[in-house]
Amino acid sequence: MNPLAAIIFCTKSQIPSQDLLFSLKNNPLIKKIILVKHTDSPDMAGRGVSSLTADFPFSGRSVAEALEKACPCSYALIISEPSGVDISTEETKRFLDIAKKVDGAFYYADYYFEIRAPSNVRPVIDYQKGSIRDDFFLARFNLSL
Repeated sequence: MNPLAAIIFCTKSQIPSQDLLFSLKNNPLIKKIILVKHTDSPDMAGRGVSSLTADFPFSGRSVAEALEKACPCSYALIISEPSGVDISTEETKRFLDIAKKVDGAFYYADYYFEIRAPSNVRPVIDYQKGSIRDDFFLARFNLSL
């Protein structure tokens, strides 16, 4: 069963590593990989990876197209800054198990910064009304500096 689509947003300077693409392609829980890339970004689509090209990858239209392409998957894993991202099959499974139990609409988790070590854990804030907004990732990143 592959209930998950991975949507990766790429800018001119932020492109996914071949290691990330390889691990997503080999993750049995992931059915689709969709790159939303800037017009000037290199084409990384290939077997098992589709892409959308846009002048503004984070625009509402681009996000809507990516989510439409993600159908019929039950869940979408959105990677807004692919540099340094690594997600294992076990982590994906745990995330999906929790998502199925909680039955929410949006999920996010603590993450490691660059190296998987206890000292590099970047915790995110617990949900509270109004805490998730359009600059959420940026605010989360600034907290970890």
